[in-house]
Amino acid sequence: MGYSTEYDVLGRDEPRTDVTAIAGYGRFIDATPLAKAVRIEAFLIEEGILSDHMPKGIILEVANTIEKEQEYKDKYGATYKSQWYNAMEEVMAGSGLLKNNSLGGLGTLRIEEVLFEENVHNRFYGYDVTAGVGITATTPDTNANRGDGVATLGFRWARPVAWKTQLEQSFQLNTPLKSSFGKSINAKLTTTYVYELTNRIDFAASHILDFTKVDIDNVEGVDDQTFNNAANFAFLFYIENYINWKVDLGFNKLEGSDLLTTLHTGISLNIW
Repeated sequence: MGYSTEYDVLGRDEPRTDVTAIAGYGRFIDATPLAKAVRIEAFLIEEGILSDHMPKGIILEVANTIEKEQEYKDKYGATYKSQWYNAMEEVMAGSGLLKNNSLGGLGTLRIEEVLFEENVHNRFYGYDVTAGVGITATTPDTNANRGDGVATLGFRWARPVAWKTQLEQSFQLNTPLKSSFGKSINAKLTTTYVYELTNRIDFAASHILDFTKVDIDNVEGVDDQTFNNAANFAFLFYIENYINWKVDLGFNKLEGSDLLTTLHTGISLNIW
């Protein structure tokens, strides 16, 4: 939705509104709590609090308990963490690998560090397929052609690989309805790879392929199809709690033009 105050030029004080209705099939499961559980296990083994890696079923139970944070908040209020951590401790003790059947002060601090101080890249598992139609419902310029609307098709897929890698892929295609249906196309395929080098460094790589086809009939010397390739490589350093440093290298190749290389770096502060 967009709004312009140039009503005296455009002819009407009215916002631009685009509406799209989409139906789809599929489901995404948030696997981030499982990644946190695995990191907690690694820290507890490192500190000698766990004698070995826990069975898969126990790890899943720990992840399930982590995912229930809001339930513990609602039930216990400001003191929920002690109850929440006790529940994790009980699950780990069931493996028989928790020394003295207790996390102790150090184990509790390590869990606190993973859940609230470190950054764990989001993990998702699943897919969905969507299709829909969209229209421009209102325009600021009453004389403007609102067009015939657009048909849209989408696909998303995500999967964590082992415990440190996340793969994601998405595809989006739009084409006008009616006369130019299938003749004019805008499509984008995005592939993303994230690898957790350490608990404080992530490596991310992405590739974006843009395809555009314009409805041009019998126009000599005009190419009606263009491809645009963009690759991006980044290192993200989690310096301290909410302070992140990112180094970003990008390559962009538009069909018929030279390769464009960019390098960005910056420090960000997460306020909330």
